[in-house]
Amino acid sequence: MSATLTLIDLAGAGAAVLVVSQDLDELLEIADRTAVMFHGRLSAPLDAADVTREKLGLLMGGAKTGEESSAEEAGHAVGA
Repeated sequence: MSATLTLIDLAGAGAAVLVVSQDLDELLEIADRTAVMFHGRLSAPLDAADVTREKLGLLMGGAKTGEESSAEEAGHAVGA
C-alpha cells in the first residue's frame, strides 16, 4: 500500500495527519486544508476547495491571504 493511501486511511479513521511536502500535486490531492511556511511564519490554512497552485505559489513567495493582510492593515491603523 502506498504511503498516500495509508495517510488517507488514517485520516478517514479520525486520526490527525500532518503532511510536510514540496510536492504540490500530492498536497492538492490529499489535503483537507493547506498552509504554507515562509520565513518561519505559517500562513492561515486554506480549505481544499479554496486552494489553487497559483494561491500556493503566491503564499510560497511571501504573499499574505486576504484575512492576514486585513489584520495587518488594521494593526497599522491602530498604531497610527
